[in-house]
Amino acid sequence: MRTQRPAAGGRARRTGSGRGTPGPEFEVLPGGLVAETVRIGSYAQPPLGHNAVLAAIHERGPRPRAPVREVYFVGPAEAPQHELMTRLIIPVQESTA
Repeated sequence: MRTQRPAAGGRARRTGSGRGTPGPEFEVLPGGLVAETVRIGSYAQPPLGHNAVLAAIHERGPRPRAPVREVYFVGPAEAPQHELMTRLIIPVQESTA
């Protein structure tokens, strides 16, 4: 598990080029401390990655917050099940105790 502080900013969403042309969506996420991990393997058991990072968060003291985000680096159309790669990002709140 690795923690980092992403760039601060408000939530904003923009789609495509703004000229009615389809394209990627861009979203500025609120800043703050996160815990993250990269999971390699089948989607058949996704809770294992979530459970592992949540356990690591609880061991270190911060509290997990919503929303949990997943980034799919390698998907089913690109590789066999055992090579799928997903980044799991969980915002956390530092404990005040």
